[in-house]
Amino acid sequence: NKLVIEDNGIYIGDYRTRKIFAYDTLGTLKGVLDRYGRGPGEYLEIREFAVDANHIYVLDNYLNKLLVYSREDMTFLYDLKVPFQFWDFEILSDGGFLFAYAPMQGAISADSGYRLIVTDSALNVRNRMLEYETGTYDALGFRNNLTSYGGRILYSSYEKDGYCLLDRKDGALLESVEIEFDKGIPKGCRSDLEAVLEGKYTYLYEAPVMCQDLLLFQFAVDGSGRDYLL
Repeated sequence: NKLVIEDNGIYIGDYRTRKIFAYDTLGTLKGVLDRYGRGPGEYLEIREFAVDANHIYVLDNYLNKLLVYSREDMTFLYDLKVPFQFWDFEILSDGGFLFAYAPMQGAISADSGYRLIVTDSALNVRNRMLEYETGTYDALGFRNNLTSYGGRILYSSYEKDGYCLLDRKDGALLESVEIEFDKGIPKGCRSDLEAVLEGKYTYLYEAPVMCQDLLLFQFAVDGSGRDYLL
């Protein structure tokens, strides 16, 4: 579901088995985070995970917790109570967090109304961005809403074809990019997934991935998925 490369370590999250596998850059397995359960230091799901120089963070929306483990030996360190339900998150270099949300039909967020929330290290809210109206929702959910590379974080959702570029230092919004397709989804139709699929429109269905001066896009074109490296 997710791969993270951080400080010569490779971390692969398999959310179905609720495990995170740690490798070195030669592919040697260094450890497995496997703490499924209801006890101290355990999680019921890996909604998303992130890694920094010393820690592995696991977001569990069932328990409303952000659980923190040691990168060195994967021992449990502490957890934080999350006062909202979000789909994705990244660690900021100033110690805070960036949480991402895409409103879906039937889904509830305790801090509804914004797609991006920036917190400090104790999860106190510092900033809210990309407000959305009550009753509006995305008909299609992305597997990941955030991707990162170096000092940048990219946010994207089904709401529109494009992405927002944010500073990994403090979560500040740097740039908003929109993509216009010849056969894009008509305005006002994004909540009707059936109509979108029948119309075989062109649209972005995953958050783009950054690497140096390249962007990898995943587009739906004429009803099928295609990858473009730009």
